[in-house]
Amino acid sequence: MAKAAELGREGTAGEAQRLAAVIENSDDAIITKDRDAIITSWNPGAERIYGYTPEEAIGQSIGILIPSDRAGEERRILDRILAGERMDHYETERVTKDGRTISVSITVSPLKDAEGAIVGASVIARDVTARRRLQQAQRFLAQAGALLDRSLDPRETLRSVAGLAVPDVGELAVIDLVGDDGRIEGAVAAVAADPENAKLLERLRREYPLDPDGSHPVARVLRSGRSEVLPELPDETLREIAQSDEHLEFMHVLNYRSALVAPLQARGRTLGALSILHLGEGSYGTEDLILVEELARRAALAFDNARLYVELARLRELDRFLSEASKLLSATLDYEETLRRVAELAIPDFADWCVVDVRAPGGDVERVALAHRDRERVAIALDIERRYPSRPEDETGAQAVIRTGKSEIYPEITDLMLVEGARDDEHLSALRQLGMTSAMLVPIVAGDRTVGAITLVSSTHGRHFGREDLGPAEELGRRAGIAIENARLYSDRNRVAQTLQASLLPEGLPHIPGVELASSFRPAGDGLEIGGDFYDVFPAAGERWMAVIGDVCGKGAAAAGLTGLARYTLRSLALRDPAPGEVLAQLNEAVLRHSESEERFVTVLALLLEMKGDRALVRIAGGGHPHPLLVRAGGEVEVVSVAGVLVGMFPDARYEERELELGPGEGLFLYTDGLTDAQAPERVLTAQDVAMAIEMAGARTARDLVAAAGGLADTAGEVGPRDDIAILALHMAGKPA
Repeated sequence: MAKAAELGREGTAGEAQRLAAVIENSDDAIITKDRDAIITSWNPGAERIYGYTPEEAIGQSIGILIPSDRAGEERRILDRILAGERMDHYETERVTKDGRTISVSITVSPLKDAEGAIVGASVIARDVTARRRLQQAQRFLAQAGALLDRSLDPRETLRSVAGLAVPDVGELAVIDLVGDDGRIEGAVAAVAADPENAKLLERLRREYPLDPDGSHPVARVLRSGRSEVLPELPDETLREIAQSDEHLEFMHVLNYRSALVAPLQARGRTLGALSILHLGEGSYGTEDLILVEELARRAALAFDNARLYVELARLRELDRFLSEASKLLSATLDYEETLRRVAELAIPDFADWCVVDVRAPGGDVERVALAHRDRERVAIALDIERRYPSRPEDETGAQAVIRTGKSEIYPEITDLMLVEGARDDEHLSALRQLGMTSAMLVPIVAGDRTVGAITLVSSTHGRHFGREDLGPAEELGRRAGIAIENARLYSDRNRVAQTLQASLLPEGLPHIPGVELASSFRPAGDGLEIGGDFYDVFPAAGERWMAVIGDVCGKGAAAAGLTGLARYTLRSLALRDPAPGEVLAQLNEAVLRHSESEERFVTVLALLLEMKGDRALVRIAGGGHPHPLLVRAGGEVEVVSVAGVLVGMFPDARYEERELELGPGEGLFLYTDGLTDAQAPERVLTAQDVAMAIEMAGARTARDLVAAAGGLADTAGEVGPRDDIAILALHMAGKPA
């Protein structure tokens, strides 16, 4: 019996040692506390998680770990434990020695003495901060993705992004954009817990714009393209970045504490910066930057896409507006009636009110038209002109524009500008009643003479004229200048169409060692309509090259927009995973997301070219596009069958790839269906017909291939082909062995 008792004591001692070792080596915090919530034991895991040493923690209340906003939580937990309950995997928050708030999952069990009485509690805590941060980030980004997909309004997109960040990521979010001229367009979107603070910051950014070369974190990020973390914002830093005394006071009042600044980058360009700030308390670290950078990346791409669509919509609306203006200008010989109609046409889509002033035969300037969406304000404007007429010596305004022939633009009309321009208090009061927010004045030009001026004014909060609006307004002035210049108006439209069409094609083909490239593009008809045919050759991942050719369904601005989307998407995808089949599959999803109607689709042929000495390995995938032609070194031409559904028609479409090898003297010929339709309706050519024509022409270079195909299109007659024709030819250098 004595021996058995001794063995029992040894076993108990061994179990105790093993338990102590487990507690000592556990990554979890293992703590015991008595009935009064006083800490009685503290393992190394607790020290790692909370920062306190055993000497600092033991004897202290467990309250040193409880956040102030959870003061009653510990009492509730202890009451349940003293009642004999057990709590498993309860997730809550705790405070570390250095003041950080962390997320923990705790299991709390009653601690009993030898008689079974509850004398305290055992707490096992696991730090789940990283896991919860990841879960929150995933939910946040999912919400961001859904929100960004809803709007094609660029400014609304940015406001949505800023709104998402407050209050989940910070207490203040600001987005600044950089203009084409390098200037910083400050606070285009600002969101704060108090909307008045956001409005004040937007005003400060407008009145005290950031210096692109200055020390402000936004300026630094825009210059470098790299994010910045500012864990602390001491007064010295605030004084350094303040743009004015009022700006410094604003930062002090809001108690700027810490900031994250991430660039908005899309398609290789830095568009702006997203700034998120903690106010009052809290400090950002590098781990917080991952979420903000991803949000900025998504926002930049959504903003860039939205801006493209808005620009195309603007061009479409401009085309409609100028077309209507042309009809009005040619509908009557009554000069003043024509200008009145043009002024009314500009309301409300182009401006909130429009004024037309012309130079009379005697040299005086007369107002011949005034249109306003709010007719009550017309009387105010007429009264202002009667009491305070413009003067020939005015340095700004209609008289100055007519005298100099130079446009004026005022993106933001401030009250200070009204004060400086008013002649007396009554004049100032009347100007304020008009509610002007933005304006531009353009000359009316007939030949080489300035005969008048058109003033376009916005009185709608949020609508401001920019440099991009000046060109269309000046075009209106030119068209209003002389009605008999219809031929010139059509020429202008053709120029606009050609410029936009040219922007959808590469400026030139790259140099690929060992490969000759040639291309051709012929617009349909008289070239006034923007088409959707395109081709491109660009670098792909892994020192390879991708060649693409495609045809967007339809014409006009919508087709041009889809063409631009297709080209830039293809280029972006090729830099990550250039497999042609996968590239077309992802392009298919992009087109489905962004097409304006179900009738929008694209035919595409994508080739991945990998040089192997004097030979090239080619992988091909096609989406409903005419088959490519393989030109052998001996001159024979074969049709390469490539199957695949139209891009943008069916979700989850997959595209098979075909591989072939090009040797010296061999080539590939790619084309759009405008070539096969060039002789329609008399005859529609097949791929075999095109192959035979190239073979009979004896083409031996890329240029020869393009020229041979051009002969087929030349039969279309003087009016040009029925459809756009795009051609791309590749030919391997060298002679066959």
